[in-house]
Amino acid sequence: MIGYARMYCQVNFGLPVVGKPFKRGITTLHSFSSMTRMDSSTVTHLSQSTADSEQSTTLTNRSLVWNARSKNSLPDRVLLLDGKAMVYRAYYRITSRVSKHSMKSVTRGDSAENSGWDSSLTTVVALNEILNLLELDPSHAAVVFDYPGQTFRHTLLPEYKGNRSPTPDTVWDAVNFTKAALLSMGVQVVEVPGVEADDVIATLASEAVEAGMKVRIVSPDKDFFQILSPQVRLLRYLPQGSGFVSFGVEEFGQKFPGLLPSQHVDMQALVGDRADNIPGVKGIGDVTARKLIIQFGTLENLLRDRGLITQSRARATLLLDTGEALLSKKLLLLRLDVPAFAMQCSVQSLRCKKPKDVREYTKLVEALVDLVGTTTSDNLLERTVEYWRRLETQTYIRNEYCKQRDGPEEQTRGLRTGYGWNPVHNSIGGHIRLDTEQQSSATFLLVVSRIFEDNSTDHTVTASFAWTDVAAFCELTWKSSAYGSRLSNVSCIRLIRSRRSSIAVGLSIRSEAEARTESGSSAEQDRGDKKKVVVVGAGWAGLGAAHHLSKQGLDVTLLEAGPQPGGLVAGWKTPAGRSVEVGIHGTKLILSPVLFDRKTGPCCSGFTPKFCIIFRDSGNRFPSRAFRFWYPYKNIFALVDELGLRPFTDWTRSAQYSPAGLEVESPIFQDLPRLPSPLGTFVYTQFLRLPLLDRLTALPLMYSVIDFDNSDAAWRKYDTRTARELFRESGCSERVYNDAFNPMLLVGLFASGEQCSAAATIGMLYYFIIAHQADFDVVWCRGTVGEKIFKPWIAAMQNNGCKFLSSKRVTDVTLDEATGDVTGVACGEEIFDADAVIFSVGINALQKIVGNSTVLKSREEFVNTANLGAIDVLAVRLWLDRKVKIPKPSNACFGFDTTTGWTFFDLNYLHDEYRDEPGTVVEADFYHANQFLPLSDEQIVVKVQNYLKQCIPEFGKVKVVDQAVVRFQKAVTHFSPGKTKLPLYPNDNCSYQYMMDGETSFPNVFMAGDWIKTRHGSWSQEKAFVTGLEAANNALYYLNTGSPAPIIPIEPDEPHVQELRRLNNAAKDLLAPLGIFSNVL
Repeated sequence: MIGYARMYCQVNFGLPVVGKPFKRGITTLHSFSSMTRMDSSTVTHLSQSTADSEQSTTLTNRSLVWNARSKNSLPDRVLLLDGKAMVYRAYYRITSRVSKHSMKSVTRGDSAENSGWDSSLTTVVALNEILNLLELDPSHAAVVFDYPGQTFRHTLLPEYKGNRSPTPDTVWDAVNFTKAALLSMGVQVVEVPGVEADDVIATLASEAVEAGMKVRIVSPDKDFFQILSPQVRLLRYLPQGSGFVSFGVEEFGQKFPGLLPSQHVDMQALVGDRADNIPGVKGIGDVTARKLIIQFGTLENLLRDRGLITQSRARATLLLDTGEALLSKKLLLLRLDVPAFAMQCSVQSLRCKKPKDVREYTKLVEALVDLVGTTTSDNLLERTVEYWRRLETQTYIRNEYCKQRDGPEEQTRGLRTGYGWNPVHNSIGGHIRLDTEQQSSATFLLVVSRIFEDNSTDHTVTASFAWTDVAAFCELTWKSSAYGSRLSNVSCIRLIRSRRSSIAVGLSIRSEAEARTESGSSAEQDRGDKKKVVVVGAGWAGLGAAHHLSKQGLDVTLLEAGPQPGGLVAGWKTPAGRSVEVGIHGTKLILSPVLFDRKTGPCCSGFTPKFCIIFRDSGNRFPSRAFRFWYPYKNIFALVDELGLRPFTDWTRSAQYSPAGLEVESPIFQDLPRLPSPLGTFVYTQFLRLPLLDRLTALPLMYSVIDFDNSDAAWRKYDTRTARELFRESGCSERVYNDAFNPMLLVGLFASGEQCSAAATIGMLYYFIIAHQADFDVVWCRGTVGEKIFKPWIAAMQNNGCKFLSSKRVTDVTLDEATGDVTGVACGEEIFDADAVIFSVGINALQKIVGNSTVLKSREEFVNTANLGAIDVLAVRLWLDRKVKIPKPSNACFGFDTTTGWTFFDLNYLHDEYRDEPGTVVEADFYHANQFLPLSDEQIVVKVQNYLKQCIPEFGKVKVVDQAVVRFQKAVTHFSPGKTKLPLYPNDNCSYQYMMDGETSFPNVFMAGDWIKTRHGSWSQEKAFVTGLEAANNALYYLNTGSPAPIIPIEPDEPHVQELRRLNNAAKDLLAPLGIFSNVL
């Protein structure tokens, strides 16, 4: 099959044939109809005589594409390509051709072998097409890609592009290969987090026009019609064949008579766009929309004067319009103002220039074609060499033009923006200075952390560096204990591909020269001009706030009391000598000179290595709690997608145990037919011991669920009762409370029903279990959250200039008495100036800060936090001498202690690092574990073993070979009732009335955390992250800068729940004047 694919690749995609013709099910190679390779001379214009058809005529001179007298008369011409569209075009060209010859299984097969050459073949075809376009001899060029994740348009319309099928893995792999190849051949690659490629292209095009350049955009997207001008034209591929048409203002006028290009977005806003799931206005088509916009000029004028519309049907439709038209225009309008600091490039930096060392590109192409199944890459390499040859000629022409236009000084400045490669020689004392600015080292560490996802103990990395005045580049190859001897370049690429890594082989980081050139002596002044925000606390909330604020270009400083950002951190040794660490830990890089033996093979970049980098993983023992991520965590999942991470397991099933054995088994609910809430949870959950009659007594609880709408009034109404009282008043049996609801509270709110607020109970149960059938489904992090998520997340933020300072305990804040604003945060004698402050710490930490602060103690809202409480947690990790079969990877337990719930996890299944352990690694977490904390480690381990063997008897037959016990005092929020009748914890009066709002009495101080009031409706990590984004938005609003963070709302209530809530509210409104406030449903 591979030979068959190789033969097809050679015949139809321009790769030369080596050796004898193949005979696999056909007579000869020539029985295939050859695909004509696209040639740059086949550039076609729309026929000037036909207004409505796109008939084309052949151009024999590429200078006509630029509307120039000759290709040498206009040195500044910019070519901007939509990268993902190019890769998709290559992908569909392959699949369409293969399907004609009954070879679907070759390009769309499921085997790893097929997917390898499939993505590589797509890359080869895409690179050939890009080279075809580069034969048009642009002076500046860039290939722009969409950054994975959501954009600002999803905040306007969550369903934006929601009708599209997921991008195939083949395309993602090809995108990564293509970006790597383009970087190595000297073509600029641009992608901006949170911004679509179309907006980046439009911004660069606008900048180029202002600089007097001519722009050609290669994209099938008709949204670019709105920016057409005499300087900007589109090169659009023909639907059939390999040619393309040059489409400009004249052609637009013929296709849309009477309409200006800038009015196309107004017309399209009325029609909508099915491809992007943009609604438009129902009942208005292309012809009517064009006539209306011609008549009224703009959409805004049309809506203002819609009473003057002569077409009765269109007038009636627009009179009923509720905003879909304006929303559609906002979605369709291209942004021309993407900040330069976000793009990290300008149109001047897109100058086409041959790299001085081309071996990197050669090796990369050889690796790609090797994966396809052939040993030759001559065709692709020859075309690239020809492109470089033309660039050398073009450089001479440009130099002569610069001399004539600007003189020697301007010539030097213009040439300095090129990307010429220079071997690095700036070593100091055997070390290379990579991080003159934080984002350099952060980006480098991010790539290293993504490469070494196998978690081997040691990796020896050979690195080569190159630099210019505006950029520095780094290439890696490594020697790992997991893979044996040094890996060749081909193996390196295979490993990256097989792990679905999103990194490119070429990595761009800022150099010291660039920082000095751009900033100069005014660098400090520039930083001083930015608004300063200090974020206190580096958990989900603090990182969420810092993440968005740093993307908005603010000067963000994050203060963490622990040794490292990201939460609790500790380090010690287990009795067996295993290193144990909790939380986030930085990557340790040791840079030292090494000798290069050419017999061992070249490194990835082709440079002679100057340094050896040792990457150490600190023993890989992280006994931090195993964190689950529930189905409704939409914002966290969107963040992970934005970062390009894949840290989660598949959806998992769970079980519940008591001292009597297995009690409950939960399926993966989203895989089952969806039933109205709460029937799916009720029917599909397998209760092995709880009788049906007891379960039926839980149904009346639905009234409280309907009545509780997460409003302030609902919280105040239900917070005064305990969860135990709520279940009793609802008629729940004692059995269903003890065997179902109380166990949920012990592991969901970390306390028993007698100590939990009824309001928090309903909110938690509805969010995780009742609202929608699939909400109870869960995935797990395939390692620690610190390693898999926080570390690359922090690196990305550092790349945006965010500063992380550890071991900074906040003691007070400084206050401007005149304005009432907080002006700084004090850590002992050190003061951090601030225009806004965000506290994102837990209850216990905030109480300590308030206790030391003279300023915060002056405000009642901060003093009242002394009434809030937190709960102790115990985490125990055991290494056993042999494997124990654990039926489900995650398990909850109840009935072992009255006030304590606990869970245990099969880490061999959940964590990648333990998958090959000879014995079972199990973790048990105990909540409300205050009675366990005084015990010794040995006593705790004995107790855990005893509990485990009551659940699964096999645990009584194994021995513990190593252990780790971690105590977290007051670690999680206690949502206790406002007026408890139990004197168990008189100081833990965690009433809703004492929880803080996101905004405070200080105008520029904001709060975030899972205990902060919010109307979003989420819980746990998702709530913390969301409140962090809300705090960031509050800060941006106060500072009057930036764009708000998009926050995905929770899934709406199911229709029957919405109707029941409407009826309930209507009944209460009707009966309230009569003084009747009891349950009415």
